[in-house]
Amino acid sequence: MRELLLKYGLVVLSTVMTAFGITLIVLAELGVDPISTFLLGGVNYFPIRFGTGSQIFSCAFLLLNFLIDRKYFGIGSLLFSIGCGYCINQFLAIDLLNVFFINSVPNIVIVLVGIMFYGIGTGVFLYTKTGTGPLEGLMFFFSKKFKVSIKVTRMSIDGFLVLTGIGLGGIYGLGTILCICFTGPVIELSLKTLNNFVELKRKKLDGLIVQKG
Repeated sequence: MRELLLKYGLVVLSTVMTAFGITLIVLAELGVDPISTFLLGGVNYFPIRFGTGSQIFSCAFLLLNFLIDRKYFGIGSLLFSIGCGYCINQFLAIDLLNVFFINSVPNIVIVLVGIMFYGIGTGVFLYTKTGTGPLEGLMFFFSKKFKVSIKVTRMSIDGFLVLTGIGLGGIYGLGTILCICFTGPVIELSLKTLNNFVELKRKKLDGLIVQKG
């Protein structure tokens, strides 16, 4: 029970972190992350809020993940995907840059911090193994199918979303390019770091048990 509560506590934390990162990238006004480029192109044709569009996008891709392989879908998938859209709406509803006193910080720094939160948040969520995010299921699927790294598949998917979003009239810029280049590597590094940390702690614990035995 304790382990289950910890897992879903991390799901909530990762959801807030990811949404916070995406919001920072959007507010920096140097272009947006690839999913947002796609969504902002889509809302040109459908009168819905950005966060709501994010939730619809997430649910559609979660269904695709489920059809590809059920192991990519879990309760965490729904919490993370729908929760991100909700948190983005809440963050956009407040003057986030003034609330955190970062309105005077250079926009490029805000973008990079946003990418860090976005990537680490996603990595923490994937570590919980309670499901995958809307794009992460495809990321793992293509990574295994074509035997390439997670960061390569993520960069490819992001690139596709950006090109489609631009075609729909979405916003893009330097921040978008930075997201394509760094989000995948940050996710991969975060996931590896967490797994290595837990494995190290497990080995230390096993060593203490052996010594006491």
